[in-house]
Amino acid sequence: MDSKLDNRQKFLIAATGALVLVTVLPLFDFNYWLIRIWDFPRPQIVVLALLLSFAVLILDKPTRRLTPMLSATLLCILLIQTNRILPYTPLGALEVQRTERLASGRNLTILGANVLMTNREAEALKKQIEETKPDLLLLTECDQWWLDTLDTKDYPYRVEEPLDNTYGMALYSRLKLIDPEVKYLLEDDIPSIHTKLVLPSGELVKLYCVHPRPPAPQESDSTAQRDAELILLAKESSKINDLPIIVVGDLNDVAWSPTTRHFQAQSGLLDPRKGRGLYNTFHADIPLLRFPLDHIFFSSHFRLAELKVLPYVGSDHFPILANLSLEDSAPVYQPTPTPTPGTEEETERTIEEGLEEERKENTEGQ
Repeated sequence: MDSKLDNRQKFLIAATGALVLVTVLPLFDFNYWLIRIWDFPRPQIVVLALLLSFAVLILDKPTRRLTPMLSATLLCILLIQTNRILPYTPLGALEVQRTERLASGRNLTILGANVLMTNREAEALKKQIEETKPDLLLLTECDQWWLDTLDTKDYPYRVEEPLDNTYGMALYSRLKLIDPEVKYLLEDDIPSIHTKLVLPSGELVKLYCVHPRPPAPQESDSTAQRDAELILLAKESSKINDLPIIVVGDLNDVAWSPTTRHFQAQSGLLDPRKGRGLYNTFHADIPLLRFPLDHIFFSSHFRLAELKVLPYVGSDHFPILANLSLEDSAPVYQPTPTPTPGTEEETERTIEEGLEEERKENTEGQ
């Protein structure tokens, strides 16, 4: 029977098989980057599956002997993939309610920008900072050149950790920072910033700024360290019961990945993307391969006044801007994500796997 297949039918089988493979691989609980990377292009796979469904109807003729099998397979792929990304479209339910209060003593605007360390086009970002005037400016991938080049004189409070390894970080604030710290949670060359800040209303907020390692072969064979850093942060933030919490940064993970969903379950923080859209921030130079990698999560104390991706600034990431409003009634209408059975065990396992991978790399590097 196979010998009677024409080239068009062989193409349909091969293309469908490839989509089956990249759909099934992320279902396995492995942290190899070659598997985890397929968490990212789910919207693209949906588009390819739809196009291939039409191709089946056009190319599988005149016998139509492959149409039922391939169509059913592609439908399963579409169901699996859309189930993951649908909550992050306007068809999903809002996890964070909107507020019309754009400015008050309890509002906070945050501009996060992965500048791309080798990028030397600073003018566009300077203009965005001047136009948006955020209360907080977070730079990731910044080296000393970026700190010297950007005009941050309007930000009296700052935490700077410039590095030449693409993991430099700097936080600039118009609001008072209390006990700011640079921490290396898991890896000794990847920092995060932990601080409290004082809103104009006098209320305190706990802020975490992060930029873990991406799932890429040039970085690591495994996502264990990235996953562990995020879950360590989630575990730490889950212990804070007396302050509103914000986590912001380039998480090098998509909103719908198992790790991000685990992060939310452990931390209890909300994702403003849900029910609104993908808000893709990477890759700025490749329109067909864009994913939501730059995130802001926060506790149910906040409603969302604004969230938008800003224009191109020469980096491979687009900056993202958020305006949050601290409101007393918000927790009533925004239930906090709660751990599911097994979340605590998964948390400890993820952290241990990350620590073990870090020990392994340190041993091999000696």
